[in-house]
Amino acid sequence: MRVFLFGLGYSATALAERLVADGVSVAGTTRDSEKCAALRAGGIEAFLVDETGNPIGDTADPCRRAVRQASHVINSCPPFRGGLGRGESFGDAGLMLLRSCLNDAATPPVLRWCGYLSSTVVYGDHQGAEVDESSATVPVEENLNAQENSNLQENSNLQENSNLQENPNSDTGDEASNGVALAHRRAFNRLQSEAAWRDWCANHGVVFACFRLAGIYGSGRNAFLALRRGTARRIVRDKHLTGRIHQADIASALLAALTLSRSSAESVRGIFNLCDNEPAAPAEVMAYAAELLGVAPPPAEPWAEAEKTLSPMASSFYQGSRRVRAKRTKEVLGWKPQYPSYREGLQALLKSLETEQAGAD
Repeated sequence: MRVFLFGLGYSATALAERLVADGVSVAGTTRDSEKCAALRAGGIEAFLVDETGNPIGDTADPCRRAVRQASHVINSCPPFRGGLGRGESFGDAGLMLLRSCLNDAATPPVLRWCGYLSSTVVYGDHQGAEVDESSATVPVEENLNAQENSNLQENSNLQENSNLQENPNSDTGDEASNGVALAHRRAFNRLQSEAAWRDWCANHGVVFACFRLAGIYGSGRNAFLALRRGTARRIVRDKHLTGRIHQADIASALLAALTLSRSSAESVRGIFNLCDNEPAAPAEVMAYAAELLGVAPPPAEPWAEAEKTLSPMASSFYQGSRRVRAKRTKEVLGWKPQYPSYREGLQALLKSLETEQAGAD
């Protein structure tokens, strides 16, 4: 198995490191030159690309060759900025590079399986009801209207910023009429990108799997950091529930999918949710993190007042309430999260932080 990862960001890098440790050949792309060098030092064949996903410099040919040699690819790039308009067939940097490398061959000679990392935002508001892989997504027409009536741009780091309180730097300064419109735009872009990958795979005889991720947290991206920086907020919105997943659990689920696909690619086809077992309100998570640190939690801010101070991007993360379940993921992949709730995840992160601090001292 040779794996190519489009977008070696927070989640994909964790997977790449696991694969390399298991002796799997891994290549991928990044837009960060320093990170590119560090990844290569760690045994990952990383290639530098520009914001549209095109390889840069004298590594362009080796990058394209690595894509053509891959039996499995996973795309973690968010929908391309400004792409995915109604008149465009796709707007995804990873898919653009894949198509150009394979010259849109009717049947790719090596590629067997494609994975796409999407977001549970596509499910929209289910008013706190349970959602699994068979549940309805936000209606397409609703998304089209939201997309046409607002001048929005999706945060290029959106995939990694699915929970504002766990990553408070999610605001990109994008303009929008309100958070509701932006939430619909985010869902629309994700659904369009999912469809573009699904259609390409169907037309080229490649198995397609879509992984819808809940709010991501882990090392370097968690509530403890916001508390220590003094930027944490505890916004309380009645009946607002969100899901989350630890970085390590994303890697383990994707590793399980890749492993099963080697023997039975057809088994790993369709939609898979990646989330822990306990959806919770962001305010609840923040309060627990403060308790673990032994500090006072930020003051509770009622939604009606807090909303007035939030940017549209920040507000969009508080739209909709759903209890996402990874039902099919567990059944098909035999996967279960190492961190079944935010409690276990935060406890492990705190131990890691304390170990790092002791080492520094």
